[in-house]
Amino acid sequence: MSTRESFPDVARVDGRDKVRGATVYGADHRPPDLAHAMLAVAQIGRGQVVDIDVEAAQAVPGVRLVLTHRDMAGIKADGYLFGTGHAFQSFQPMLGPTIVYRGQPIALVVADTLEAAIEGASLVRAEYATESFTVAIDAPGAETIAQAESPLPKPLFADKNAGDADAALSRAAVTIDAVYLSPPQHQNPIELIATVAEWDGDMLTIHEGTQGVNVVRHGLAAELGMSPDKVRVISPYVGGGFGQKNSLQAQTVIVAVAARRLGRPVKLVVPRAQIFHDASFRPTNRHRIRLGADRSGRIVAAVHETDQQTSRHDLFPSLYADTSSRLHGIPNFRSRERLVRTDVQTPGFMRAPWEHAAAFAFESAVDEL
Repeated sequence: MSTRESFPDVARVDGRDKVRGATVYGADHRPPDLAHAMLAVAQIGRGQVVDIDVEAAQAVPGVRLVLTHRDMAGIKADGYLFGTGHAFQSFQPMLGPTIVYRGQPIALVVADTLEAAIEGASLVRAEYATESFTVAIDAPGAETIAQAESPLPKPLFADKNAGDADAALSRAAVTIDAVYLSPPQHQNPIELIATVAEWDGDMLTIHEGTQGVNVVRHGLAAELGMSPDKVRVISPYVGGGFGQKNSLQAQTVIVAVAARRLGRPVKLVVPRAQIFHDASFRPTNRHRIRLGADRSGRIVAAVHETDQQTSRHDLFPSLYADTSSRLHGIPNFRSRERLVRTDVQTPGFMRAPWEHAAAFAFESAVDEL
């Protein structure tokens, strides 16, 4: 039987609507009396907001509300997805004056029109007390942590070892020692990160493109101090997620608070430029690969050492050697995975978060061997 006969064509039930623009995404939800929101973001890499001036923003015709950290009393951060919470990072912007990375939200401007919200956000002015910051893994101030000695769960995030790789490498007839660098990479889905929040009494409904509606539901309930039974999350489609939309985003609770205070539904579509700072991403990662082979070309030893960027406030784990340790039946293998704290938002999943970079580095070294 041919492959085509074994696997007949199956209609993409959503395909026709998507290609003709009929698909309704979360941000397309337009309840009556909808207000529009825009974020103002930090212009420094690290420090404190000493003062924030929103008078000019409030004076824009059509602006109805400006939220800052002073208006978020009672809201708490839910916690990190790799810890006890549901959010892509443990740090929730706008709960205080602390700035931990450039581009984090410092204010939300809500208006009758999107244009007024954009203008208002552009007029928010902040005075900062700045601190030194680091965004590159080799820059001064970066803090390196051995993953095997970190609080991340073991044995999943422990180093991988089999045989005696160093001894076998020292005896190998042919060796390769190479370093490969993968830069930070950011998802840019067609459907931007967005939230529409509306209240009906004490019931909150969120329309948002997400890969985990219950993750958002429970995380948001924890941040607002509500029962999850009072939170409904509707995600009609996900117009591209790639792992970026698998958890609670930074803007969701801020929009929910604005809608409750204003007494109107509020929509925020995070601009593409802000997504580079306010959503997870594939972090910088560097791989040193050492291979040893006999004269016939059989690999007898491999050492895979990695350094991966993470944030100051979370440890996004590394699992690169989990991939390379399974390749080619190598009898002697050793890994060492390290995390490097930098002043950025917490990295996260992005389409094969570890396999892609690990396989590129390891197989490139095999090619050189």
